[in-house]
Amino acid sequence: MKTFLTTLVALGLSGTIEAQILSPDPPTTGTLTDIRAAQLLNRLRQPPPPPAGGFWVVEDQVRQKGPTIVRYYTEQNREIHADTLIRKRLNIKKIAVVYWLNDRLRQALAAQQKPTLALFR
Repeated sequence: MKTFLTTLVALGLSGTIEAQILSPDPPTTGTLTDIRAAQLLNRLRQPPPPPAGGFWVVEDQVRQKGPTIVRYYTEQNREIHADTLIRKRLNIKKIAVVYWLNDRLRQALAAQQKPTLALFR
């Protein structure tokens, strides 16, 4: 670890040189803005919450080479849609994947909420 030493050198009236160590700590210029920038980046890296009205569940078989199944549910725990992805692994740590899953959930919720008209003869 580096230590920053700031020295103050003064030339007195008698011609002697005096030196004083002001601070053994590193300078703090810019650290507050660095902390705020790091907080902003962490906030941007967090995935968005799922849309109101439902949630999704990813079922992956790690040891077997089976398909990945994504199930979409309403808040009442009723399954409204299921996607089967053959030969595809989803990394839900990636924000783009979470956005895609949330978009599919919004589509499933919108399709489920549309009223259907049944005519009987």
